Amino acid sequence: MLAFAIPLLIANTIFAILKLPEAFPGTILIIFAIGLISLNFYISIYAQNLAKKEGVETYKVRIPAYAIIILILITIALAVLWYLIFK
Repeated sequence: MLAFAIPLLIANTIFAILKLPEAFPGTILIIFAIGLISLNFYISIYAQNLAKKEGVETYKVRIPAYAIIILILITIALAVLWYLIFK
């Protein structure tokens, strides 16, 4: 994750220092988010396959729908707040 995050952080800092249009840092942030989500799915699938291969018993965790909705709403609220602060 560090190998993925550090170059994007450096690029975003360079864009901020050079005062390039807002689309550049936003694009990098979107790429970063997509990369982290992809990495998360890959790691979770890898861990499941490794557990099956080793014969380790795993348990499925059920997240209630209201918890997912609350997480989505908090994420949207934080994004709006971030936008308003750093506009």
